[in-house]
Amino acid sequence: MNKLKLILIIQLIFFTGWGIYLLTSVDPNASDIYLETEPVDPRDMISGTYVALSYKISNPTKGSCKNLLKKSRRAKNIYVKLIKTKTLDLSDKKAYIYEAETCSLIYPPKHELWVRGISYPGRREIQYGIEKFFINENNPLKNAKSGQVLAKVKINKYLKFRLLNLETIGK
Repeated sequence: MNKLKLILIIQLIFFTGWGIYLLTSVDPNASDIYLETEPVDPRDMISGTYVALSYKISNPTKGSCKNLLKKSRRAKNIYVKLIKTKTLDLSDKKAYIYEAETCSLIYPPKHELWVRGISYPGRREIQYGIEKFFINENNPLKNAKSGQVLAKVKINKYLKFRLLNLETIGK
């Protein structure tokens, strides 16, 4: 009985800590960033209902990005500098669209807008951990295709994206 109590206490501590980490890792004063998506297959029967997303910033070609992705022989962190490229009018607000300007392997300066992704060997893309967005079975976004939605994200203090929501756009 004591082992069961100990296991339950450990689980409670773990999930409480994880919740605190998720709530405190994103700066509430950070501005919302919108990313354009690219078409991919939207569902997987084994994983459940989610929207699979691909982003233009996953395959950056500007600056030193193309060269850094060619040299990838092992998984490595790549820092991507983001710049505002255009503004879209959504139904109730403006969405500022960001794209990749350049890439670096060294930790970037704090006064610029950078995000950290991972480049894996054999792939010429950067993954940010926001490629899947799980949704309710009744959500109309389950039939949305990349390219028809914008991803609303924020950057946390570890320079990682946190996917907040998806917004549909009319094309």
